[in-house]
This record gives sequence, C-alpha cells and structure tokens, in this order.
Amino acid sequence: MTAYIHLRPDPHYRMDAFVEGCKRLGHDVVLGQPPAAMEPWDIGIIWNKTARSRKTVEACRAADAPLIVVENGYYGDEDGLQPFAMALDGHCGSGRWFVGDQSRLDALEIDFHPQRDRIPNCLIANQRGIGAPRMASPHDFIDRVRPTVLSAGYEPVVREHPGRHAPAVSLQAQLAAAGAVVVWSSNCATLALIAGIPTYYCAPHIITQGAAKRFTTFGARPVFPTDEERMTAFNQMAWGQAFLSEITSGEAIRRLVNVHTGAMPSCQEGMGL
Repeated sequence: MTAYIHLRPDPHYRMDAFVEGCKRLGHDVVLGQPPAAMEPWDIGIIWNKTARSRKTVEACRAADAPLIVVENGYYGDEDGLQPFAMALDGHCGSGRWFVGDQSRLDALEIDFHPQRDRIPNCLIANQRGIGAPRMASPHDFIDRVRPTVLSAGYEPVVREHPGRHAPAVSLQAQLAAAGAVVVWSSNCATLALIAGIPTYYCAPHIITQGAAKRFTTFGARPVFPTDEERMTAFNQMAWGQAFLSEITSGEAIRRLVNVHTGAMPSCQEGMGL
C-alpha cells in the first residue's frame, strides 16, 4: 500500500503529520505524484484540486483509489496551529466526508451571535480564482453580484483577497459594519455566520451550506438560518476538518478511507472526481 502525498514541503509540521499518519495506517509514503498506475488500496493526497495535481487525480480515478483533498481549515486551533480541511474528491464543501455527533463542534467552543439588525452595507469577499474548474471563483465574480446587491438596497463593500491585495481595513472591522455578506466560497462566510450576519454563496458548494444561503435568494429582506440550520451546518464543518494530532495518528485519514470504501457513510454525494 502506497500513499502519494503531493503537498508543498512547508510548513514542515503539516507534511510530517500526513507522512506519519499514512505510515501508521500501514502505507509506504511517496512524496509527489504517482509515477505509474495506482492500486485501489493506495491513497492520493493533494492540496486543493488544481491542474498542478492532475496526474494524482487521474490516477485515483482510474484505480478507484481514495483522493484526499486538503486545504486550510475553517475554524479553531490546536496549540496555536490551525486545522486542515480534508475531504474526498473535492474542496470547500464539494467533496465527501463523514459527519457524526456534535462533539467536534462543541469542542470548538464557538461563540455564536444572534442575527443582527439590518445594516445597509453588504460585504462582498473576492477570491483568487484557484481550484477545480467548477469550484474556482470566476474573474468577474464582483461584477456579477454587484447589481443584485445594489437593487436590494445595499451598499456593496468589496474585500479583496489578502493574497492579491492587502486590505486597508481588517476583516473584523468590515464584518462589524456589514448587514449581509456575499462570497463565492470564501471562508469569510464562516465568520459572518458566527457573527449573526445573513450570508450568501455563489459557488456550487460551500462548507457551511444550509446556514449560508444560495445567492439566488438574496433580497432586501435578509435570510438568516434557524438555530437548527446553523448548528447542522457548523457540525458538518467541524467534521470536515482535522487538527494535526488527528492527522498524525492516522485517524483523520482513516475516516476518509472508510468513507471511500463504504465502511462509513458520507454526508453527501459530492461532485466526484
């Protein structure tokens, strides 16, 4: 059994955790993409789902081997280090993973705020446009959503992605002044929903879908999730990420392999390879 880990070497603790976790599951580890065909019992691990890792994606598809897509996590930390989003086949809510009880969500100790009063500013979070073709933000995302925001009576406030332009105002300050938030699939949605702000997404999937609403429902009267919808969505998010200790032990990887084999149920069908 071989695990092909196609992640950048830095930060070293991330790479070390995935290497150790795969070894604990009994896999030999190859850093990089598979040089030849894979076997069904092998594992492919990639960062996001871009053209850079196409060879691993295609090899996993051909062998019906599990493809684990990794990204920065959504919320929380463990000893000061962030979690990592992990799902089969896709990123930012577009893949497949197991969702269990509320224990993982409870451990995050999130301070959920009630819905705030209407504020006439709408924060639109731009993105870099990387990822799988269907999940990557289009270059004209802002231009697409701005007319709807204006027609609903909101003043659009655009936040550029920090990887493109350093925002002059902090995200916390922009959220404090926002009565609604619109994203493609940005994790700004997670913080907005915690803060009690009606939040809308345009991508095919987002990790907090159900609490975040489809942009097609955007209007002058904001739509905020029920308490049950918000808890369900955030429980799904909590199971869609893992801390380094869970990756190092192999447990986070094992869960996804079990979802792939059918030993554990998936929370959704996902978009596939």
